[in-house]
Amino acid sequence: MYAGNGLVYHLSLSNGLPKFERHLELLQQSKYRFFIGAKRIKQFGA
Repeated sequence: MYAGNGLVYHLSLSNGLPKFERHLELLQQSKYRFFIGAKRIKQFGA
């Protein structure tokens, strides 16, 4: 999700509720690195 001010947020579930997390913070979590990379490739390849 793009917030409109240049920051990229990822909508995730926290305790069953939607939660916005900063993109750079997610990159620090290895389990999200491949997912984010694959999503970017899909967007640019479309």
